[in-house]
Amino acid sequence: MDRGAARHAAVRRAGAAARRPRGAPDAPGDRRADRGSPCPVRRGPARRGPRRGVTMHRRLVRRRRVLAAACCAALFAIPVPLAGGLSLGDAPPLADVKMRSVDGREVSLADVRGEKGTLVIFTCNECPYVKGWESRTVALANRALERGIGVIAVNSNDPGKSRGDGFEQMQERARRTGMRYPYVVDEGSRLARAFGATRTPEVFLFDAEGRLVYHGTIDDNVKDPEAVREHFLADAIEAVVEGRPVPRAETKALGCSIKFAS
Repeated sequence: MDRGAARHAAVRRAGAAARRPRGAPDAPGDRRADRGSPCPVRRGPARRGPRRGVTMHRRLVRRRRVLAAACCAALFAIPVPLAGGLSLGDAPPLADVKMRSVDGREVSLADVRGEKGTLVIFTCNECPYVKGWESRTVALANRALERGIGVIAVNSNDPGKSRGDGFEQMQERARRTGMRYPYVVDEGSRLARAFGATRTPEVFLFDAEGRLVYHGTIDDNVKDPEAVREHFLADAIEAVVEGRPVPRAETKALGCSIKFAS
């Protein structure tokens, strides 16, 4: 090769090197890529390592779901102390305070006290939980009334915050469901606050001596009466009528939050 051709080849190699992006790997077959290059050329497709982070995340999600399901299954049976309200063995507060009933009378807890005990039901008109348990609750309450237990249903919702909880709607509900006991307005939500009630429905059962012996929910299945396994309120009423200890004194009250008056 003469000097002109050699010079021309050197210029071409220098131009190709200048056009190559900085830090780019050498072209395939370039010996510099195979001998001591700090960035050797990777041959073939890149190999992927195990996706350990994703796998661990999925396992954690599955464990959390299992734990959540277990917690939900046990939710009904968890005893919950009444924060700032009643404890088991307490007497009903504000027992002499008169409240307006759907039949126009003014009644108090003392007025409805029964020979065997007293059942206080915090309820309302529109809550889906109240509606789900409604027929069972009314049937249990009417039956308890026949067996010597006084019954009163209390609506503590502020009608200005809860549409459908006005006095006329309460009257209509009492007629429709066949309540044979007073359904009263808790003005200012005073009784609910004194009891520590926060949900609808939420029940408090007192024995013949006026001591709280059961607090909580109706049973363990709001959706399907045929699937009920634990009849919490029915069992408590039976025990009070017979003078026995209540088998389960507290359960979790599930329902809608009471819309307290300001």
